[in-house]
Parts: sequence; structure tokens; C-alpha cells
Amino acid sequence: MDRQQLLYGLALLFVPGVGPVMGRRLVSYVGGVREIFSQKAMSLVKIPGVGEQLARNIANGKALSRAEEELQFIEENDLGVIFYLDEEYPRIMRDIDDAPLMLFVKGEFNFNGHDRFVGIVGTRKPSQYGKNACSSLVRDLAEQKYDPVIVSGLAYGIDSQAHLAALESGLKTIAVLGHGLDMIYPASNRGLAQDIIDSGAALITEYPSHTKVEKSMFVRRNRIIAALCQATVIVESSIKGGAMLTAKYASSYARKVMAFPGRATDESFSGCNWLIKSGKAHMIENSKDLTDLLGWKAQAAQRKIEFTPPPLDQSEQTVVDLLKEVEKMHVDELAIRAEMPMSQLLVILFNLEMKKVVDQLPGNFYALRRM
Repeated sequence: MDRQQLLYGLALLFVPGVGPVMGRRLVSYVGGVREIFSQKAMSLVKIPGVGEQLARNIANGKALSRAEEELQFIEENDLGVIFYLDEEYPRIMRDIDDAPLMLFVKGEFNFNGHDRFVGIVGTRKPSQYGKNACSSLVRDLAEQKYDPVIVSGLAYGIDSQAHLAALESGLKTIAVLGHGLDMIYPASNRGLAQDIIDSGAALITEYPSHTKVEKSMFVRRNRIIAALCQATVIVESSIKGGAMLTAKYASSYARKVMAFPGRATDESFSGCNWLIKSGKAHMIENSKDLTDLLGWKAQAAQRKIEFTPPPLDQSEQTVVDLLKEVEKMHVDELAIRAEMPMSQLLVILFNLEMKKVVDQLPGNFYALRRM
């Protein structure tokens, strides 16, 4: 995004009442993030779900003022910012309705340059068994050359163990924070956070700077870990542990959930045992369990597919060229990038489906048909 577009994208975050779902709806209805703030309140209330108060919150300009402050902070601290319509936005998260509208990034990392992400989470007070299980899993994945990106939350305990094991094994590791990038919590993990950045990976968050930290923010952080990963491993957790929420998010996103078993008498493993017993998680004892579940052992290097469509008119070719760049694209994003009214785009997509050039996927995504 250019600086002006970034400003409006940031402003959307500061409008009271606008979350990921409403933000996407607004962009879809008006055709772009900048256009949202050029609308009058009387026009905005015509959008489903936008009441008079929300319309006033958008139109009064206060969000833009706060966005200017945040943009200055971003520039002064050399942060990256990825809007959900940007090509750099993690593709694996694009089909998640409540995925963040924007990610703030500290460090240099190409999310779409990697195709294997594993979340590892657990209690802040792990047993030695839990620590060993975590480290062994990460180390074995590295030694077997699967090279997944290890994702966790930079908390005490299993999170820190997962990050440290990844760094020691030469794997990339992403820390998802439950607060803005103006701080590191816990403060004792500042050195670990810097080591992650120095290794060529990153810290990420959906929260702008100087956001008042609340417990619910760490709960919401868990959904990003789940959404970013093909599988989430619960190493050690009680039945009330925060890692159980990560497992719940992962399951709701149709991701794989795995849990290490513990002794029936160990409270710190009661959550893991319950997930396995209730069929909500696959039991994991070693790295082979994970790689077999994800099919990595049999996974061959993917060949680039050359696509030769039948004769197309100029508008159809524009849509096909955009779809060539990605695995799939949401119809709202396609309309914005093609600079077409939705009514025209839907006709083109229907014609391309009839020509067996594109396929419609669940959730209003479209992709080139694989030949």
C-alpha cells in the first residue's frame, strides 16, 4: 500500500465498532478502504450492519487523526504493515472471516515464501517432560529437513521453549503478540524477541501501538496462531489453560489439532488428555505423528502448472491474469484489483466457469481450474 492508502487502512482500525468482519464488509460495499472515509453518514447507514452511531464514528474524522500518529510510529520504528488485501498477507489466512484486517510486523519475513507452519503452545509452567517433548519435536522436524516455521505466542513456558528450540535448530519462528509493538510482554523475553528478529523471522500483532493491554487481547491473539498454521500442537495444558482456546480456534478453522498425552493424575495435562479422549485432537508422541497427519512424508515438490486458457476477451483475460498470481482470490478482492463493478465481474466469472477456465470455491473464492 502507498502511504495514503496505508493511512486509511490504519484509520479503519481506530473506528469504534469496526472489527475484521465489519471492516471487510465496508471495503466490499464501497470498493476500497479510502472510499470508506469519503462517504457521508447517510450513505454508510445503507450498508447492512452499519447503524447511525457507527456511521458517525467513520464520518467524524477522529480515526484519521489517530491513524496519522500510528503511521508516524510505524515509520520511526521501521515496522512493516500488511493489509488483508495486500499480496504479502498470509495466503493461508485469507479465507478466515475474522482474521486481522492488518498485521504489524517487526522483522523481515515473507509469509508466502513458506508453505509449512506449525503452532506450538502450552502452559506457562511446564513440567520437564513437557519441555523435553517440545524441544524434541522441533529438533526432529529440523533434522528431518521438513523446515516448518514454528509459530507461538512468546509467553513463558512452552511458548518460549518452542521459540528457543526453533532458533537452536535453525528454523524460522514467528512470535504472535497480544499487544502492540511498542512493548514486549513478558519483559524478560525481550532478548528472545530480538533473537527472533535477528534470525530473519518476525514478531507480528494485529494491535497498533499504545493499545491498552487487556486479557482478552491475548485470547484473540490465539486465533492468529491457529489461523496461520496447518496444525497446532498442544504440548501441555490444563483443562482451563489458554492453549485450549488455541485448539478451539484451530478446530473451527478446519486446521489439525494435536496434543501430547500425560498421566491421568497430572493436572497440567488434563486439557491435553481431554482433547484426545473427546476426539478433538490427534495424539502426538513424536514428529512422525505430525508429518504423517499432514502428509508431509509423501509430499513431492510441486510443479508449476502452466495454464493455457481458451480464447478470452480483454475483460476475461484481466481476471485470469489476476488469478494466475495466487492460489485463490476472494470475489471482493478480485473486484477491487480488476477495477470492475461487482455486477460486471460476476458475469465474467460465470462465463469463465462455463469455459472451464475458473472454479468457484467455498466462501466466494475463485481459482484457475487446474488442468
